[in-house]
Amino acid sequence: MPFGAVEEQIIDAAKNYSTVLHKATELVSQATDDLFSGTPATIYLKKMGHRQLTSEELKNIITALGSAEDKQIVQDFQQAQLELSQRLQNTKNIGLLLKQAKIPYQQAYARFSRSDLWKPEQMIQIMEVLRRLQL
Repeated sequence: MPFGAVEEQIIDAAKNYSTVLHKATELVSQATDDLFSGTPATIYLKKMGHRQLTSEELKNIITALGSAEDKQIVQDFQQAQLELSQRLQNTKNIGLLLKQAKIPYQQAYARFSRSDLWKPEQMIQIMEVLRRLQL
């Protein structure tokens, strides 16, 4: 399959989502405790920046405190995750693709079954390899 508009949309969605994630980390101080998971001590550490936020917590913060545009970017990214999984199901030489993108096969296999696990950096890596190999 040649590289086309769908693939470009996946790359754009991943890049935009990375930008929104950065914005979400800036909004952490304004977030209420119910947007986080864990014990009160863990929530405190997450708010202070000593613990990493989960992707679900970041989505909660964006949904609660982000603009309408930010919320749309999150929806576009979720759609791009599904499209990537579908695109890779039809791709031959998946082992070569994953090796070139430096993504372990077991990790990719888990993401094939749960597309919401794809990270924006991984999506961009895979799409760049697809473009380069013209798959």
